[in-house]
Amino acid sequence: MENIVKNVRLTRLRNEEHFGFHAEFVKVTSDYSLSEAFVSLLAIYQGHYDELDDALEVVRQSAFTKQVKEADALQLYTYRRLRSAVRGFLRHSETPKRRAAERVIAIIRHYGNLAHMSRDKRTYGITHMLGDLRDQVSADLTLLGVTSWMTELETHNQAYKNLKDSRTEEREIRHPAKKVDEARELADAAYQAVVRELNNLGLLTPADENMVSLVFRLNDKIDYYNHLVAQRVGIMAAQKNKLEETTADSSSSSGMAG
Repeated sequence: MENIVKNVRLTRLRNEEHFGFHAEFVKVTSDYSLSEAFVSLLAIYQGHYDELDDALEVVRQSAFTKQVKEADALQLYTYRRLRSAVRGFLRHSETPKRRAAERVIAIIRHYGNLAHMSRDKRTYGITHMLGDLRDQVSADLTLLGVTSWMTELETHNQAYKNLKDSRTEEREIRHPAKKVDEARELADAAYQAVVRELNNLGLLTPADENMVSLVFRLNDKIDYYNHLVAQRVGIMAAQKNKLEETTADSSSSSGMAG
């Protein structure tokens, strides 16, 4: 029947696909006002759609975790380069530079192997190490020409601390996946309520041009997302069959060898 909205496999859609479908639904239905009940249910649905968007935004902020890792990696790289540069002067032909390197490396060694420490402990150690180096051997650092490494290390160290202090991570770890699951269920339930109203209207007014237009547009979107699911299921089934065939071949070969 042309005025009936097709079923969509919402639970099989991945988070961004799922949100994409709902975004399409919002976009399409915003062009129609078919009945008071339809408009009312759509308003309720819109609220749950917004909640889903907010819940997903927390998950999208997982990019923050990547930023933290990148900041720490830069900090660690620069720390190692500074340490390596100073070590290089320990066998320098000029005695003043050898002595300067010995004084600098003594402070670096005092803080242990920072590379093997946890991120936060490493950042804490680098902060205090930098302070001691500047306070105690500033002239030696200049003589060895490693002040640029010091400045860069200080920059990356501060960048890492700023990210941690932003408390974004604290918000991120408050069970974002659970919130998304709950938001998905609410949005899906509200969507189904709107669809039931649409299907009821379709049965009552089968020749309504607006109904025919809306349902056609919705079913076109539903076909696309159902195809995504079917395609993924097909790929997974093919991979499973290939694995089973490989396992069977291996078992057969082992039996023949025995």
